[in-house]
Amino acid sequence: MGGEEIIRRKANAKLRNVRGRHEFGGVAEATEALMQGTWVGGEVVLTDESLGFRPNRLNRAIQSGELAFEIPLSDVTDAEITGGFGTKIITVRTAHVDFQFRCTKARAFLAAVHDAVSAQGQGE
Repeated sequence: MGGEEIIRRKANAKLRNVRGRHEFGGVAEATEALMQGTWVGGEVVLTDESLGFRPNRLNRAIQSGELAFEIPLSDVTDAEITGGFGTKIITVRTAHVDFQFRCTKARAFLAAVHDAVSAQGQGE
């Protein structure tokens, strides 16, 4: 991921089009259909240029699909807490996609996202 790291957290991200490998295939497909996505464990990283997600080793081993990605901060149109029991869910919106993830200290992470997005706008 490009840029200087601001904050990193272990997280679960809700991803679409995730398929299970081998005997895990049916579980991933059922979860995808029921929840309109699959919760994938890994790490979310905010830099001064982007917000990215990388799956952990276990999820890379049992799932396939587009598991890792990066969103340029210049594409972010909104970010807010949109639910969650215990661990809050943060939704980051762009013109093309909504990215949802849950992590500890979600309010602090969300504040860091807002600050980083605001700083991006000031640099232009």
